[in-house]
Amino acid sequence: MGILTSASVVFLILLAVTGKPAAIDLHNGGNGDPVAATKPSHEPAAKTVTGPPVSSPGDTLKVRVATWNMRDCAATDALGKRIALHAEIAQLIKETRVDVIVAEEVQVDSKKGGDIALLSVALAQAGWSMPYVYSIDPPGEDDLAVFSKYPIRDTGEIAAPQKGDAWPRAGIAATIDVQGKALHVFGFHFKAMGDSASEASRRAQALAVYNALNDKYGSSISKQAIVLAGDFNTTNPDEFEKKNSTLGILSFRNDTDPNNDFLDANYRYCPDTPTFEDSRYKSVLDHVLVSPTLARTIHKDDVLVISSPKVEAPNVKGSIPASDHRMVAVDIALQ
Repeated sequence: MGILTSASVVFLILLAVTGKPAAIDLHNGGNGDPVAATKPSHEPAAKTVTGPPVSSPGDTLKVRVATWNMRDCAATDALGKRIALHAEIAQLIKETRVDVIVAEEVQVDSKKGGDIALLSVALAQAGWSMPYVYSIDPPGEDDLAVFSKYPIRDTGEIAAPQKGDAWPRAGIAATIDVQGKALHVFGFHFKAMGDSASEASRRAQALAVYNALNDKYGSSISKQAIVLAGDFNTTNPDEFEKKNSTLGILSFRNDTDPNNDFLDANYRYCPDTPTFEDSRYKSVLDHVLVSPTLARTIHKDDVLVISSPKVEAPNVKGSIPASDHRMVAVDIALQ
């Protein structure tokens, strides 16, 4: 499943923003391009939040990159009724001023949730349009998407499992064109659960990602602007620091060159802040890792771990969090 290209999606977004249908002009310039649309000049423009200023060559430009497991953009009340939460999720993305977000547990538009289109509409309604969207449809119900305020190029998958591989699904790959500067974003949803087989699956996928990045970037990897983001389901304590652990492999600590080491931004600066917590268990499951050239500019104030908003729901005492995960956002400087 790729970018939003259907006329019906454009119609929905325009209807959400203007309150009535508009003339539609579709064009598909390649993976990651938005669906362009025109509207009559007498229609009021949607209220938007001012984006980052245009930079000059050589300037440092900051981009806020986030990851969030969105739990299918829904909750269930006490009677088992599904409550859609796209508006609440879009509002938090706007309030956090996210430029690029990797979304896990979203349903592509061909599946029952249709979260990609509905979230695009909700973002437009909130005044924080993210018109560039790319998604993949791996096996199972939990899909991956990248939403961006900047153009998305060079899309695809990374570490797609072959027959006999231990992990269940591929990662998503997208290069973001940030005013002429390339940001390479890779998103993941690793195997869950704390048993030894699940942990081995995570390590195997981490190694596949490590090998894929080495094959792609080679000796230039420390100079590339790379982000690895997602729900890595790092359930067990020994998956974080050690070599040959899930995050040890993803952080490039297994090789012989310390100059290649990636920074696990939220685990480095917020190690005691869980990204998943319920009545039985809590851990840092979600991570944003950045390559060495980006890591040099990141400090504690650049890292945010944000609780999911709570919503009132019928037949539920109290309120329900929009997701059982917290969003992780990191301000990244591109030069």
